[in-house]
Amino acid sequence: MKFNLRMHIGYMCCLLYLLPGCITPGNRKETKTAQWEKLGPGGGGSTFIPTFAFENPERFLVRCDMTGSYLTNDGGNSYQQINFAGGASCYAFDPNEPKTIYVGTALLYRSTNGGKTWELFFPKKTEIIAEIYRGDHADYGIETTQNSLYSGEHGRIGTIRIDPDNSGRVYFSMGPFFYYTFDAGKSWNREDLHQDIEKIYTDKDALQDEVYVFTAGSATVFNKVSRTFLKKDFPESMSPAFSISCGTSSQSGKVIFYAIHHDQNQPVQGEFGHSEVWKSDDQGTIGKRLMHPAITHER
Repeated sequence: MKFNLRMHIGYMCCLLYLLPGCITPGNRKETKTAQWEKLGPGGGGSTFIPTFAFENPERFLVRCDMTGSYLTNDGGNSYQQINFAGGASCYAFDPNEPKTIYVGTALLYRSTNGGKTWELFFPKKTEIIAEIYRGDHADYGIETTQNSLYSGEHGRIGTIRIDPDNSGRVYFSMGPFFYYTFDAGKSWNREDLHQDIEKIYTDKDALQDEVYVFTAGSATVFNKVSRTFLKKDFPESMSPAFSISCGTSSQSGKVIFYAIHHDQNQPVQGEFGHSEVWKSDDQGTIGKRLMHPAITHER
């Protein structure tokens, strides 16, 4: 039997209303915003952001549409449910330490024992003033001290990348802000790229000294040695770009970037618009549109 948390809460509210001495129209207090407290995990049908471990394809994380996260170590034969306030927005496995996992929510969490226990990685606990649940969906947020680098106006971790050359170097985003630490979270730096960040990528060979940070309109190169930023604008014909994927060719060692572009000047039919696939094999300097009939629908 499936457990419907919302229906259960509705039944409880009706019972409380009918009991003597409970809230009635005469003594109900007005509140400006809905406040919530946690009663337990949820469950749902849709699943999102499947993220696989580097050393073992049988080990991955996935989340459902009712905030629960699920970790499997045996290819999906069994799962461990992991719950974070507000649900997860992204995951990352450490390519150097198989038992280290990161989960991005409104906060950044880390586990160093394969997901058995979790610790707050960013921001520091001492920076958190209050935890807040807002609205009909009990959206989770925090208030922080004035000196915190936490971006409360954006409120969710967008993407995480662990440096494959050094596990103490961790990169993540919140809206347009790029965060990085070189000392495993003891200190943090933040850079405003002025557009929401879509993807963060680096590798231990071709990009040993660089991190690529993608937005809809550009690729910004962060140099790990000089800690400087160089912006490379996308061609106008492929901007805005989204759903960016990155990788390194096993044959040539060349870094390859793919992106999808939605041409907003083309007609939209229902929920479907004109989308294109673009590719760059020169580290984001020049992009070109892929014209294979399988993706252009041209026969």
